[in-house]
Order: sequence, then C-alpha cells, then structure tokens
Amino acid sequence: MQLKAYAKLNLALEILSRRDDGFHDLVGVMQTISLADTLSIQRSDTLSLAVPGHRELAGDDNLVMKAAKLLAGGQALGAQIILTKKIPHGAGLGGGSADAALTLMALNEFWNLGHSHQHLWDLAQSLGSDIPFFLTGGSASVAGRGEIIKPLPYDGEYWFVLIQPPFSISTAWAYQAFDKKPQPSSGSTEKVVEALARADALKLGLALGNNMEGPVFVQYPQLAQYKQALLNAGALGAAMSGSGSTIFGLFASKKDAQAARCRILELRPEVEINVVRTVGREELREQEKAWQVENLRRRE
Repeated sequence: MQLKAYAKLNLALEILSRRDDGFHDLVGVMQTISLADTLSIQRSDTLSLAVPGHRELAGDDNLVMKAAKLLAGGQALGAQIILTKKIPHGAGLGGGSADAALTLMALNEFWNLGHSHQHLWDLAQSLGSDIPFFLTGGSASVAGRGEIIKPLPYDGEYWFVLIQPPFSISTAWAYQAFDKKPQPSSGSTEKVVEALARADALKLGLALGNNMEGPVFVQYPQLAQYKQALLNAGALGAAMSGSGSTIFGLFASKKDAQAARCRILELRPEVEINVVRTVGREELREQEKAWQVENLRRRE
C-alpha cells in the first residue's frame, strides 16, 4: 500500500520557558498541509527501509525504522518500506515526525496488531515531541513540550506559499539561540484559534506568529528577507515554521499564491518555493479508510 505523510506548519508557536528536563514549555497551533512524503509498504520476511535518492537516510536511526521496531515490540515482523522524500530535512515542517506517525498507523494495520490509538500515541510520544500531532492531523492546538494535543473543529481550506532556503536549521541550535535571547510570547496562539473559528483568512494572516524568529533571524538574516518578500507579494501574513528554515505566507486564494510564487522566484532563484493547501482530518481519515480496505483485501 502507498500512503502520504503530510507536512505541518506552525501557524502559531510561542516558546514559554525551558524546563528542568531540558525541553521547553510551549503553546501553539499546528496544521497539516498538502506537501507530503510517500510511504510504500510491501510484504517481506524481514524489516527494511529504502529511501530513493537519499541512501544516507535509510539507516536504523531513521524515525521510520525506529517507529517500526518499537511497534513490533521484539517480534520478528517483516515489511519492505520505501520512503519517497518530498518534505525537506531541517525545514521546520515535521517531515521525519510525519513519517514516523504514519509508519505506526500503517504497520499497525499491515501487521494486523490491533493496537489502540492510545497505545500508538504512547509510542509516538516516546519517539518525539511533535509525533503525536501527526496521529491526529488537521488543525490542533498544542501545549506542554508539544505532546498535549487538542484537535480544533475547523477544516477550512487555506493556501500558502512556502519558501525553502538552500540550507537547514538544527532544532537544537535554534532552541539554544532562543535560550540565550528569550523573546516574549505574542498571544498568537489565541489569535490564530479565534481566526480559524471565524474562518477569517485576513485575521488569520495577521495572527500568524513565532517568537523563535528573532534569535534565528539574527543568525540567518536572509529569512527575514524571505518573509518580507512574501508580504511584498501580497501575503496576508507570514511567519517561520517551527525552528526554521521554512518561511511561509498565507494568501487569499490559490491563484494569488501561484502568482506570488512566480514573482518571488524571479527575485530569489536560489530558493525552492511550493504552493500548498491545508489538509483536514476528514481527508486524512479517508486515506486511513482506503488503506484499511486495501489491507483487508490483501489478507483474503
């Protein structure tokens, strides 16, 4: 079976404080988007992972393999997993986390394990702070170190332009930079939730925020330039996703987003630019239903 692991945007991210365990308390809003990796799972006597074009990612330290082995729980379960990467690494889009969450859900079906959503959530949390979000997807508020997820009942369609620089940013470095120069929270989380509830794209654009931007932009000033380029191209608002390096802008329509992409590429040929839309939970559940049906047929 072939499945999509969707990326995420941080529509709001407010780092609050560093915890005694080394993690950070935060609040924010996450949203799955149409940029996606593809996961193909086939029968095999052994467990293996291939990442076409990225052999360096096919080792046991890949979150896909970690998730698969954790789910197997010591059992000798086999599957050939082929991961086709579209989500860039170190871009603040949660590519590895999305892949790991999809692996847990898909192999739970593929291996007919029958684990509950709560069990998968516990496994996801042990693998990484933002992986539980991808078990839910859509739009959701997050808290704690990112593992406290509250799905939001809003499935409006919004269009974004993503600017992906020719470099990645280490999440660990970004948090260290923030600790050296902490920034106050802006209240963007509450504002984004309110805008989503009203389905108001203009208010949503104004509400976008990430208080990690200041420290990161000091080291990578071109990110501030990319953000301004989006605003100059007609974005309703723009922000950095996660710890970077992706900068995204919200646009009033697909047409506006595509026009902005063309305009910015003329000025900034060094970057990769994608036009994406939001992906809601209903669309994600349709994919789950499809692979469940395919898995039942495979067993017959």
